[in-house]
Amino acid sequence: MTEWDNIDVAILNGEDDDSITLDTEYGEIETNNLYFEYTTEGVKVYFKDIDGDIDDKGRTQFNELYEFSTGDVIGPIVISVGDVETLYGDALLTGYTDIATGKLVITKITFGESFYYVYLDEEVLVVIAAENVEPVYDKAPIIGYTDKATGLLNVTKTGEVYTYEGLIEGTAEDVNHTNVAKLIVKDTEIDVGLALSAEKTVDLTLTNNGKLTKIALGVKGGDFEYLGVEEDDAEDAEAADIIVDGTPIGVKDYDVMDNYGTIIQDPENYAEDDRVVLSVPSEQIYATISVKGQGEVITTTTVDGNETTTTTTTVPTLGGIVVKDTEINNVKNKNLIIVGGSCINAEAARLLGGKACGEEFTLKTGITAGKALIQTFASPHDASKVAVVVAGFNAADTTKAVNAIINDATLDIGLGKKTII
Repeated sequence: MTEWDNIDVAILNGEDDDSITLDTEYGEIETNNLYFEYTTEGVKVYFKDIDGDIDDKGRTQFNELYEFSTGDVIGPIVISVGDVETLYGDALLTGYTDIATGKLVITKITFGESFYYVYLDEEVLVVIAAENVEPVYDKAPIIGYTDKATGLLNVTKTGEVYTYEGLIEGTAEDVNHTNVAKLIVKDTEIDVGLALSAEKTVDLTLTNNGKLTKIALGVKGGDFEYLGVEEDDAEDAEAADIIVDGTPIGVKDYDVMDNYGTIIQDPENYAEDDRVVLSVPSEQIYATISVKGQGEVITTTTVDGNETTTTTTTVPTLGGIVVKDTEINNVKNKNLIIVGGSCINAEAARLLGGKACGEEFTLKTGITAGKALIQTFASPHDASKVAVVVAGFNAADTTKAVNAIINDATLDIGLGKKTII
């Protein structure tokens, strides 16, 4: 268990008691809350023990520390031979000598519980007092090597190379922990992960059907304190605060749906409140879009060079409805194809970041004369629908793009796709 006093954490909250599962040392646990604590070593993950499986009071439990890459390892470091000294073991006792002269070879004789120090003098055995005797040692055996300066390093000799185990500084790398837990809604499972950068920034990641959503967790004073990438703009949403399949959506002021059907609700407003709210479908949502030409086709046939037959064929429009941008309320619940750029079409302006004409349109979209944009968004009016913007630099370019949609069967206008022709 941990104390939460004075700790700011990021929280992943599920709607149901079993919305989140994670592996622990106690086995798989179901919960509705995960807590992420920032530390200098990495991110600590805690879970709410709602069933009291581990703690009978159902309290918050620590699960695991997901570490940053420091780039440093413990390994062999070479030390100069001039900085090494020999380390000896205990010396071997070889005998005794007279303290006064240092020359007499004395033998210790034990008799019962008594012992005597004696030496031979002209064939006469002479006894010498114990206090006049000192031991004689042989040279101690070498047991290793040490650093002269500190005497602390345990140096190993291999051939003529002296090394010790020390900290080797390297280059830190990004670390991606993709399976911290699972967010589960019926048949939909989303992998919850942590992307830890070499600079020790943190993104919460959600991976589903191969697509990645990244949510930036802002750090201040050593704690998670806000959602976002910039501390100076902690109270304002930034585009990169939330990235869906490579597309920054943090400043979108309408719901955004990914290609699975997961809806990120009103990213900008929620991000400014340091929250991200997801609506996860129980299974993947698919959209079928049919694009057909508009108006009538008149075919004239000549028979035998004289008789002429004229046939008029009506070609239906998409969904049978054509409206102006001022009439959008009539089709807000439909899939939309929005024809015309943000200079002349209010709905295109809504999706492309505001009204822009001429050079300003080019700056916003990258579309120059002779080019056109075909881009598919989640509909700003109904997140379960899509809106395809078809906008050229001028009218002729827009017509070219419309014809491409009608005639090119290989053109992909699925959600999130962007094509410049």
